[in-house]
Amino acid sequence: MKKAVVYQPDEGIFFLLSGLFRGQEIEVIRIGRKDADTKLSALFGLTARTKEEPKEKAPLLYELPALTVLFGLRSEELDAFLSEKKRLGIRNTGLLSIATPTNISWTPYELSKELLLEQQEIERQLKK
Repeated sequence: MKKAVVYQPDEGIFFLLSGLFRGQEIEVIRIGRKDADTKLSALFGLTARTKEEPKEKAPLLYELPALTVLFGLRSEELDAFLSEKKRLGIRNTGLLSIATPTNISWTPYELSKELLLEQQEIERQLKK
């Protein structure tokens, strides 16, 4: 069961990603801003959507960055996905993550916030 939760406001990029996912036999679950505070496990259909509040809710006017979270891919499938994405020239797709035992209980907001912090830290380290 290979799946991808995708928040992609750019329709053109979403169209390109959708074709790539179909070619890789990955089910696409497109989410919207309203899903920013829903746990990834629920978005992937692993748990029921509950009224349980996330640890940290997205601010009211927060604009969720483009985000793709992959679930159920083996290492070689992930490599094939990334190679094909590069071969097709699909770029500027936003944040990319793999669902892990830790982040599967996070919301898209919480995960994107963490990924952006990691990205900033990497950029800071590269400037040294």
